[in-house]
Formats: sequence, C-alpha cells, structure tokens
Amino acid sequence: MIALLAGFGCGLGLGGVYFGVMWATVQRIVTARNPGLLFLASYLFRLVIVGFGFYGLVRFWGAGGLVASLVGFLIVRHLFSRHMSGTVAPRVSSS
Repeated sequence: MIALLAGFGCGLGLGGVYFGVMWATVQRIVTARNPGLLFLASYLFRLVIVGFGFYGLVRFWGAGGLVASLVGFLIVRHLFSRHMSGTVAPRVSSS
C-alpha cells in the first residue's frame, strides 16, 4: 500500500514538473532568440527528469508503484490541460 501511495505522489510531482516546464517553455518561446534550441533543451530536460523518475520508481517500488505514478502523472496532465484551456470539456448525453 505504501508503494502505491508513494508512487502516486511521485507521479503527481513528476507530472507537475513536466507540464510546468512545458508551460514555461510555451510562454517563453515567442520571445526567445533561438526558439528551436529552447524547445530542444526543454524537451530533453523534461525527458531526462521524467525518465529517471519513472526508472527510480520501478527500482524502489516495483510495478505497482509505476502504475500508481502513471495514474498520478495522467491526473496532472488532465488538470493542466483543463486549467490552461480555460474551458471544461462538454459532457456527452446518454440519450
């Protein structure tokens, strides 16, 4: 149980870092002198941080911790996309 909670918390943190850095990159890319280099550096930074984070989770907490962290990561992705778009997705009626 502790592995699931720890994995979930780490997934929330990794998601926050990943999508926070992505959002900061999007904000700065318009005024950057070299937007391609900024994009590449941001992408590589995010990839390394999240890659090592998930690798560490597998090593210390196993597959259950990894699955829980992926759930946390996807929740942060959903929250960021809802917050940044400023709109709520329409609900589909079942009728």
